[in-house]
Amino acid sequence: MGQLEKEKQIQDFIEREQKIVSQNADRSFRYLLMIEWVFGIVTALFISPKTWSGQMSEVHLHLWSSILLGGIIVSFPIILTYIRPGSKASMYAISSGQMLFGALLIHLMGGRIEAHFYIFGTLAFLATYRRWDVLIPATVIIAIDHIIRGIYWPQSVYGVLTGQEWRFLEHAAWVLFEDAFLVVSIIQGQKDMRRIATTSIELKDLQQGLQRKVEERTSEYLKAKEVAEEALEVKAKFLANMSHEIRTPMNAVLSCTSLLQDNLKNSENIELVSILKKSGDNLLNIIDDILDFSKMEAGVLKLEFKRIDIEEIVKDVFHLMSGKASLLGININYKNTSSSIPLLMGDEYRLKQVLINLVNNALKFSSKKVDILYESKKINGFFEVSISVIDDGIGISNKNQEVLFKEFSQVDASTTRKFGGTGLGLSICKGIVDTMGGEIGLQSEEGKGACFYFKVKLKPAPINESLKEPETSLIDENFAQKHPLKILLAEDNQVNQVVAKKLLSKLGYQIDIVNNGKEAIEKIEELHYDVILMDQHMPEMDGVEATIAIRKKKIKQPYIIAVTASVLEEDKQKCFQAGMDHFIEKPIKLNYLAKILNSLNS
Repeated sequence: MGQLEKEKQIQDFIEREQKIVSQNADRSFRYLLMIEWVFGIVTALFISPKTWSGQMSEVHLHLWSSILLGGIIVSFPIILTYIRPGSKASMYAISSGQMLFGALLIHLMGGRIEAHFYIFGTLAFLATYRRWDVLIPATVIIAIDHIIRGIYWPQSVYGVLTGQEWRFLEHAAWVLFEDAFLVVSIIQGQKDMRRIATTSIELKDLQQGLQRKVEERTSEYLKAKEVAEEALEVKAKFLANMSHEIRTPMNAVLSCTSLLQDNLKNSENIELVSILKKSGDNLLNIIDDILDFSKMEAGVLKLEFKRIDIEEIVKDVFHLMSGKASLLGININYKNTSSSIPLLMGDEYRLKQVLINLVNNALKFSSKKVDILYESKKINGFFEVSISVIDDGIGISNKNQEVLFKEFSQVDASTTRKFGGTGLGLSICKGIVDTMGGEIGLQSEEGKGACFYFKVKLKPAPINESLKEPETSLIDENFAQKHPLKILLAEDNQVNQVVAKKLLSKLGYQIDIVNNGKEAIEKIEELHYDVILMDQHMPEMDGVEATIAIRKKKIKQPYIIAVTASVLEEDKQKCFQAGMDHFIEKPIKLNYLAKILNSLNS
């Protein structure tokens, strides 16, 4: 801000403040003048007759004139305070009116010395305008009044019959003394007002500057947030697409290995196929880890709370990991260290995921044994479930413990080379436990093993809710005879076409195959199909677009099942919104597909 602009703002501020002060002072003097006029009338009626010489009390004609004169004196300033409040005209009118009325009051009181104090009080009141020029008309009027009446009518101003030519100088000296004191005070007040104005303008400038900076920083933050969100969305989409692209061939690999396992008789080939399947499963687990990590980063990891049995979850993980532990020569055990745990409401899949990660981690570093300890405590209507995985491995130093649960973090490079891993497992565990509102941590000393633990608070399950019954296998070559269905597969990947054909042949079905959604629409116009297995991502026309078009046709509608490598919730919702009836993930689990087909004829 330039100096001229700043000076203008200061002057504007002073003028605004002066206007407010003047208006407030006008309002005060308005009521004061009214009170003074009433006081003048009372004085004329009850005091004036006693102040003049004589034995009789009577109201003289000139006193009635003074009362009328007093009304005239106060009326004009009062009117100005209404029509032009805070103006110079109203200030000067009040200054003049106050002193004229003061002269009248001194006359009504017979020049008594007490009446002269009114003059000094009025000057002090006029100083509330914070303008020294307001004192000028008041001083001039009272000086002229004292000079003229002191010479020609001394009794009305001094209370004596004989005048003294120079006596007015004594009164004038006291008035000028007070004026000088008031002028100094007013000038100091104006300086203070200017200082306040300067400070106020500077504070305002500072506030505006800070506000501009805040707005700029907020704008920068919002832009950065928007860029970060876009980057996160791009990253999530990229990971989802990569997951889809990798899962598609992985679907073929795992499905083919499953089919080979069922038909191989040579033990050496069985072992090779088993290794192939195991490697594929491990690769798929890594893909799932990456996708889970992207979900947690995007804040879209969702939990599915169902009735669960903690003891069964621990047993399932124990049996699942026992084979791997046996191959490594590690003894694995589990134990409930508390009383029996009731059925609870929780996400069984995610709890198993955390526990499997921790046990896998323990098996990598352990030398002889791994113990799984679990317990529960009832706290305020909830059950706090604690699960610990203890190994006798290399242990972890305090320094390395600080970074262990961070994404892509491992203890050191040598550990990575020796034990492998992506560095995402523990980070995903922490994300899942945090989403559940729980706690995860470890206790370890270098060279003395480690204890990884997590705690979650879960609600007790309702009494009337039963556990899910274990699934029975529906895979049967006569399945198609029991459930005759004409099936169309819409799939662009030729390997997946072969795999799906082979899988469904195990149920006794012979299926028709098309390469995209457009061909699927053309096919259903020729033949009726009971079921369409619709891939979501295809060239020319994808599964979602094809489903929308099919649902608009006036035909006997088929049951459409989305078959896709994408596992994002938003993709799942797109399928349902388009009109699909079901959603299954690649690689296809034949028993799950058979269960869906079985329900169509139930």
